[in-house]
Amino acid sequence: MAEYKTSERQLQFLATLKPFWKIHCVRNTSDEVVFKDGLCDAHTHGLAEHIGIELQITLDLEPAVTAAILNRVASLAILNSWNLYDNDRLKGLFPEDYEIEFFETTDYFGEPVLRLVLPDAQNNTGPDAEEPFNLQRENPYITGPEIEER
Repeated sequence: MAEYKTSERQLQFLATLKPFWKIHCVRNTSDEVVFKDGLCDAHTHGLAEHIGIELQITLDLEPAVTAAILNRVASLAILNSWNLYDNDRLKGLFPEDYEIEFFETTDYFGEPVLRLVLPDAQNNTGPDAEEPFNLQRENPYITGPEIEER
């Protein structure tokens, strides 16, 4: 498990870092794809060449919150030369000491991504987590006959 603790110098650096990656957030309000309730596809572009893989969040949060989380994890990974992998855990990003789990999967187009699995209020991320937190390891996209049922 990776656990992050910031130094004053690192906090100053993070405040001045200008992201060179982009974040694309596709939600049910978009015409591009239809997602299961409570899920979306927020992902980075441009990180793979620096940390080896793009990042993704599928929990449908406010876009500004999603962007803040992705930017923080990306910045820390670059600053600390982290190689993030499937089943890694990151602690210390949230005041309540919640853990983020990393889950390697593929995106809509079949490209590899490292999905950030965010905890519910009880710090659960698995099948016992509150909905929609318990759905984060699933395919977020509605496909085939499910689309017509909506």
